[in-house]
Amino acid sequence: MVKMENRKTLHIFCEKENGYSTSRIKEEAEKKGINVLRHVFNKGFVCENNFYDEEGGAIEIDKSRHTKVWFLSAMSFAICIARQLCFRGIKPFPFYEEEAFFLGNKFFANSFVSSIGIGTPKTCCLKDTSGIKRCVDYVGGFPCVIKKCSGSRGSFVEKVKDEKDIVAFVKKNWLYQDDIFVTKNEFLLQEFIADSAGTDFRIICFNDEVVGGMRRSSGTDNFKSNYSLGGSVEKFEVPDDLKKMAIKIMKEGKLFYAGLDFIKSNDNWLCIEININAQFQGFEKATGVNVAEKIVNKLFQD
Repeated sequence: MVKMENRKTLHIFCEKENGYSTSRIKEEAEKKGINVLRHVFNKGFVCENNFYDEEGGAIEIDKSRHTKVWFLSAMSFAICIARQLCFRGIKPFPFYEEEAFFLGNKFFANSFVSSIGIGTPKTCCLKDTSGIKRCVDYVGGFPCVIKKCSGSRGSFVEKVKDEKDIVAFVKKNWLYQDDIFVTKNEFLLQEFIADSAGTDFRIICFNDEVVGGMRRSSGTDNFKSNYSLGGSVEKFEVPDDLKKMAIKIMKEGKLFYAGLDFIKSNDNWLCIEININAQFQGFEKATGVNVAEKIVNKLFQD
């Protein structure tokens, strides 16, 4: 029997205890005899020196090489906990390096991609409704896309056709209430690429390894193609030019794991998002790649 003090342990911080990604990682870890502890954000609370579970007990995480921490969220509350662990000398994955904390923000990610010479739609940070006209003019006019700077699974992303749509979106999401938490949000406006609407390409990478790609299609007039919103998925053989772009993003961003989203316009690849905590239900279905197993192997490879 493996002694508990030497047994490998994986702490998973997640939004849903039995979400697909959480359950899959737990399943693959336990196959390898790894002890898995799940911590659900909305069941606990964080203070200046720890995260406490729903019963008020402090989460104990040691610094042993046998213990790893994986975050399945990049929301602000998760970032607070991940940074707190860094202060305590515990490395939270996939926030492998400092850069990952910033690249979880969609506007920062877009700015970063542009800075390393990779194409991306024109993007403008919208600080309030008074700057709408200048932002819209910059991204090329209506229609354009508005996004909350944080979010996943296609949530808080809409195509807008006039200023009224933008104001309505901002008012709806400026104070977002979810049972307890009320938080202010940041937004960005982005160029709408009409010839790519309804189709995008997700590439999942670990460090400088491209493990596969999938094509997502909405199959409707919805410009969003996310699997979580009902889009269809199929395996996509990643061409060499796109692999080079993906590896460059991973290396320059010092990223451990990410789902990189691209669209194609006039035969040019444009990166539209970097997903530091990419969900992988659709990806596993489309490609047959066991992402959960790869995450566990990468975490405990030392």
